[in-house]
Amino acid sequence: MKELLIYIEGYKIKYKLNNDLADRRTARICMILANINRDSKRRKKPYSEEDFIPKPKKKMTVEQMELLLKAITMSLGGEVET
Repeated sequence: MKELLIYIEGYKIKYKLNNDLADRRTARICMILANINRDSKRRKKPYSEEDFIPKPKKKMTVEQMELLLKAITMSLGGEVET
């Protein structure tokens, strides 16, 4: 079970890094297109990459984490104490 948790954590880190890079690349393309088509009289300040990067979701509460871990444990055939 410990090996599985280590694998899952490693995957999450790798997945997050890849998503962050993809978000950054997409934001750069959107920024360029928006600035090319920007009306400089209406919007003096150019767009930045940050304007196009998705905002992070809210963090999970302890109760939400507990429910998620219970669901994962049960889906893997484990037993959950109530």
